[in-house]
Amino acid sequence: MNNYFLAWVKDEKIREKGRCGGFITALLKFMLEKNIVDYVLTVKKGENFKYTPILTSNPEEVVECSGYIIYATPNIAKLVMNVKEKIAIVCKSCDARAIIELAKRNQIDIENVFMIGLECKGTFLPTILEKILKNLKIQKEDVRNIEILKDELLVFLKNGDTIKTKLEELEKMGLSIRENCKRCEFIIPRMCDLACGRSTEDKTTFIEVCSKKGEEIIKKALEHKIIELKEVSEAEIKAKKEEEKFAKDMAKKWQDYYFKNESLEERRDFWFGMFNRCIKCYACRDVCPICYCIDCILNPWRPLIEGGKVPPSPSFHITRIIHVAESCVNCGQCQDVCPVEIPISRIMHKLNKAVQEKWGYIPGISLDDKPPTLQE
Repeated sequence: MNNYFLAWVKDEKIREKGRCGGFITALLKFMLEKNIVDYVLTVKKGENFKYTPILTSNPEEVVECSGYIIYATPNIAKLVMNVKEKIAIVCKSCDARAIIELAKRNQIDIENVFMIGLECKGTFLPTILEKILKNLKIQKEDVRNIEILKDELLVFLKNGDTIKTKLEELEKMGLSIRENCKRCEFIIPRMCDLACGRSTEDKTTFIEVCSKKGEEIIKKALEHKIIELKEVSEAEIKAKKEEEKFAKDMAKKWQDYYFKNESLEERRDFWFGMFNRCIKCYACRDVCPICYCIDCILNPWRPLIEGGKVPPSPSFHITRIIHVAESCVNCGQCQDVCPVEIPISRIMHKLNKAVQEKWGYIPGISLDDKPPTLQE
């Protein structure tokens, strides 16, 4: 079977509702109806940039969740840990990588998980997106969809107009995508069973088949006449590769900016200054998709970290960094929830890059790659 396809669905209502032809929605609905999976885990859009993760066995509820949400960062891996039945999920690369890392540690049975990956060029915090629309004099209720294409933010309005803004201009105003997204090199989630993204053709999805499970479900959907496929042109593949290269080049640029060479004294002063802001709320630990220990060594009743002291000893952060460094997937959840705005994901990602350079281990790419600490 070819790896690349353009796909759409035969159901006109679903195709019209979907951002790219309704392929993902129809496939999830089909998997529930045919009992291929017991549940679907996806995200439902609400008003005023609110969203809700949805775990459902109802095919019709899946249809209500149609459409990509550029401001949703629901920490899918944490939610998958609690599901023991067969489940299909819609996720971004960072979510998928975290799931793979947890599977290596026997926290998730990956055989029960079918991953549909969404191509992702970055996400905005809802508060930032609200400021962007206000700056562009756009009412939230007039917005049909929002996307990032290379170096531009595209706002599609319900009246058919499209407003384009350079990301660089937004950056100058302090209205950028999340910091971890700027550094991310994995816009196409090939670690999933299917990687789905935007096509140059209206109402179609660009699909990359990435696993045997992905190939099998495509064949079943074709047999039941749920979807239609056609071969992807060389021009479309070339455009997709150029877009991916552009994103990777930008990620390298931001990594160079955030991971710039500094003296030992400069690094120490900066990070210890940041750690002194800490109120030891444990939000960074609790939200981390890789942290799963029931009795954490950082708990105040354990002897390592003195209880009742704020800010905590720097060993609080150093211990977390050491525990997570090899498997950090740069999801940015820790930084999003920090009430005192410590750029935690930056130091995690920086040290993870050092692990990659020393051991050649990139977390969350393949189940066959063992983390350095699990190697014999």
